[in-house]
Amino acid sequence: MSDKDNDILFKLIIQGINNLTDSTRNIDHRLDSVDKTLDRNTESLEHHIKRTDLLEAQLAPIRSAYDWLVISGKVIGILALLVTIVGGLFKTVEFLTGVMK
Repeated sequence: MSDKDNDILFKLIIQGINNLTDSTRNIDHRLDSVDKTLDRNTESLEHHIKRTDLLEAQLAPIRSAYDWLVISGKVIGILALLVTIVGGLFKTVEFLTGVMK
């Protein structure tokens, strides 16, 4: 190989190394960007978790009232059923006593 060929080969090797260095810098820059994005998303998620916890704490009394209303509704329904059954029994007894006279 001649000196001219060696110079061309050397320049190509140097150019390849420079290209690899540039590619490595680009990848490093992208990774830095991803890290920044992850940091922002983590901060946003932490804020969202705090807000959710606060809202859930504010909903606890409402949930308690809702549970009380459900139980009250069931009790009223059972009482209404019992009153209807007792009323029906009284009407049946009244009817039977009227028929037997």
